[in-house]
Amino acid sequence: MLKPQGAWILKGLDSGKEESVTDTVTCAHCNAICEIPPGHEPKWTCPKCIPGYMCEPCYGEYVARGCVPYIKKVEEAEERHYRRAQFLKTVGV
Repeated sequence: MLKPQGAWILKGLDSGKEESVTDTVTCAHCNAICEIPPGHEPKWTCPKCIPGYMCEPCYGEYVARGCVPYIKKVEEAEERHYRRAQFLKTVGV
């Protein structure tokens, strides 16, 4: 991969001699860390997000619903929480 966002370094548990390094990227739609095999590029990217890498489950959601970035999901959750808190306050609970 040309510019990975990170790397996993796995060492053998017993001897410590076996080591494997894998490039990683962060999914723009769920914030998951995705493993990229050496010499490969990410399979799924979102044209609206920058850098826009996506994991497989988010790619399926992207095909069905369109682009819903992680930060937008967080903002929607905060809005729902705020509205619920305001409702409970209004009804006296």
